[in-house]
Amino acid sequence: HLVVAVDVVSSPADQGQLYNIASQAKEELEVEDLTVLVDKGYYTGVDLEKCEQEHLETIVPRQKMPSHNGNEAYSKDKFIYNKENNTYTCPQGFIMTCSSKEETVNKVYKNFAACKNCPVKEDCTKSERGRKITRGEYEEVYERADKRYAGNKDLYHQRQMIVEHVFGTVKRTLGFYYFLLRGNEKVKAESHMHFFAYNLKRVINIIGTEKLTEYFKARILLLFLSITENKQKWVQNVILSCSSVA
Repeated sequence: HLVVAVDVVSSPADQGQLYNIASQAKEELEVEDLTVLVDKGYYTGVDLEKCEQEHLETIVPRQKMPSHNGNEAYSKDKFIYNKENNTYTCPQGFIMTCSSKEETVNKVYKNFAACKNCPVKEDCTKSERGRKITRGEYEEVYERADKRYAGNKDLYHQRQMIVEHVFGTVKRTLGFYYFLLRGNEKVKAESHMHFFAYNLKRVINIIGTEKLTEYFKARILLLFLSITENKQKWVQNVILSCSSVA
């Protein structure tokens, strides 16, 4: 495997970078569809939706869902959404209905009457009135992403074997522990050089220096022939234009 797309951003977080780098990889590979394996730091609704629209199949785990009192048994993902009747079913089996208007983006679901006498209320929420669930505009995108991840866990586990050693090689073997330049564009150029060196080392290990040298010679020859052909066309155009002037 080789590194096909590299980018440098000012943000230290992965959020918001999934579509950016995945679309670059797809463009570089010149493919119609691409499966993308990324860690949970890239899990955002905006990017997941963009990837779906551009035929980028994302396999990414959801970040750990928070609970109101730290009990994972009652985190939001344990509440099941029922699309047909637009309700949620809590872990205790009670139905939570929507109390928001149709045009509301982030809809709220609750059943305070059931919460009032629920035997596990203290495990579920700290609110005296009861538990509320908020359903945002990207919930269906999240659900599709979670389903893809659940069905491709074995494939996702290959990600660490594919990705993690790359950074170790760039830092430890090649010695690129830090950037020498400053400024986004300069650092981006330096980063591209780092991964060019990595890719070159990988190609030499895969096919050997002899085949790589033959490839470079062939590419140089094609470039020379292309330049020669374009130069001949340019000379012909100059002659024709001079003839027309005369």
